[in-house]
Amino acid sequence: SHCSCPKVCSKYGESLSNNRPPHLLLDTTLTGVSSETVKSFSLALGIPTVSASFGQEGDLRQWRDLTTAKRGYLLQVMPPADMIPQVIRSIIIYMNITNAAILYDSTFVMDHKYKALLQNI
Repeated sequence: SHCSCPKVCSKYGESLSNNRPPHLLLDTTLTGVSSETVKSFSLALGIPTVSASFGQEGDLRQWRDLTTAKRGYLLQVMPPADMIPQVIRSIIIYMNITNAAILYDSTFVMDHKYKALLQNI
């Protein structure tokens, strides 16, 4: 994977030169260097950002120790690939299910969850 920082910085520089800075950044990177670059970039420049990266609260290293003010404009929301396994887990706990089959195909990203989905239940 290559670092996307030069591309991000270049586009940001263009927007400033054109007197059209971003008001909001929608981060759809899931993991890796690109995702870390976007988090560091938005944090350093104070750009309001909504991130749909994988992870629970505190999992985004770059945003782990945010001040109260920064938590007001740097927001993490669960992408479907994180939300759906959490819903499955909650239903199993709530209904006290002891035997379950979870079917999914290759179009659904589940690689990072399947081993721990039903752990400690």
